[in-house]
Amino acid sequence: MRYLLLVIKKSTLPLIAFLALLWSCERYDFVSDGSVSLKFSADTVSFDTIFSPIGSATFTCKVYNRSSKNLIIDEVFLGKGNASPFLMNVDGRAGYSVRNLRLAKEDSLHIFLEVQKNSAQPLLTDSIVFAMGNTRQHLGLMAYAQEVVLFEKDTVLKNAFTFTAEKPYLILGSITVDSSVTATVDAGAKLFFGKNCGIIVNGKLVVNGLSSSPCIFSHPRYKEDWYSDASGQWQGITVNASGKIEAVFAQLQGARQAFYVQDTLSTAVSKPQLNVSRSKIENSEVGVNVCNGSAHIDNCLIAHSATNALLLQGGTCKVYQATFATYSTAQGYHSAQVVVQNFRLRGVRDTVSAPLDSATFGNCIIYGSNVSELSINQRLGTDMRYQFESCIIKSKAGLNGFISVKNEDPKFKDVSKNDFHLSENSPAIHGSKSIADSYKIDLDGFDRTIEQDSSMGCYVYRKLQ
Repeated sequence: MRYLLLVIKKSTLPLIAFLALLWSCERYDFVSDGSVSLKFSADTVSFDTIFSPIGSATFTCKVYNRSSKNLIIDEVFLGKGNASPFLMNVDGRAGYSVRNLRLAKEDSLHIFLEVQKNSAQPLLTDSIVFAMGNTRQHLGLMAYAQEVVLFEKDTVLKNAFTFTAEKPYLILGSITVDSSVTATVDAGAKLFFGKNCGIIVNGKLVVNGLSSSPCIFSHPRYKEDWYSDASGQWQGITVNASGKIEAVFAQLQGARQAFYVQDTLSTAVSKPQLNVSRSKIENSEVGVNVCNGSAHIDNCLIAHSATNALLLQGGTCKVYQATFATYSTAQGYHSAQVVVQNFRLRGVRDTVSAPLDSATFGNCIIYGSNVSELSINQRLGTDMRYQFESCIIKSKAGLNGFISVKNEDPKFKDVSKNDFHLSENSPAIHGSKSIADSYKIDLDGFDRTIEQDSSMGCYVYRKLQ
């Protein structure tokens, strides 16, 4: 019986080999057929506006063989050859031209594309050409390259300087505003920072945005898919003990610490080192970090913070008509939106006392997807004074000692669309009138006194919104 089975197995080997040969011939019979049309994931690959000195991120398109034939593509090449402003990689093979590509039936291949650095023209165009036999197919490429004012290395501003709205600024090193020097940012100016780059203020920084023309502080990839909501893409703006920032209608996106206020653990200075009004801070790791310094914040939206929207580590801070809101981040989690404490972190397990002289919150909304969005941490034996009045706060702890504070959903208009205006049934519509009148211009530029509005948060409630 064993011998018979062995004979049968041996006799089937030629048949199996023959069938395998037939299968392999059918599968690997590739032809160059100009009658077959390739299909593309897009008719034209369009890049968002890119900055000439740094090129672009990598974009991808797919090429499909929808036919019943296994194809040889004789050549895939950039129409402008080595003069092309684009770089190409076809399924792992890089170059201006790639030959003899095999694409099986009902299969696809990836083409990876980048815009080269230092492309001089504002409108960049080319095409990818697919050659099979005498047939040519074209896939269009298009990008807009924006001219910029370039700061290529670390720079110390020793004289008064103005960032204008004429051209964007691409800053690939840190900028330091020297003591006794004032740097001004005009309405509509756009400053884009490379990784680990930012502004250090030892003198004075004045940001003069308008509701219709805010000042933008962001990173070069702010419009690209993954990067648009990523935090930590640039360092942020640091103000030291000798410095001062006055900012109105500023928009900061994707920073590590959008504003970092520090006083190096000396007695907190009495002046507000940071005075920021009617501004947006989004997708930062920390929105505002006050470390034994002094800050004033009003009519601001601080949203989608990867860790904290406001980290208050000693010093003084006054916050009025602000909205702190994080429901999701690129990392998928976040810590409490607002942290108030009378010590600062000096290392992973090391803390240093930092007296909290005064922390005042009025007509604010502190809400998000966490169970609790306010964290108050007190070290015994160190001063700590804080007050919350007419606020909505999501907190699992009690709100004893707070004045007119509610733990209710503020019912923003549409969190999924980042619309943090108030719905008509929001419990935040009626706050403190005296606080609202004191900080009357909201983030949209509306006057609360004209609107007869006392809403909490950064936006006036308007039924017609």
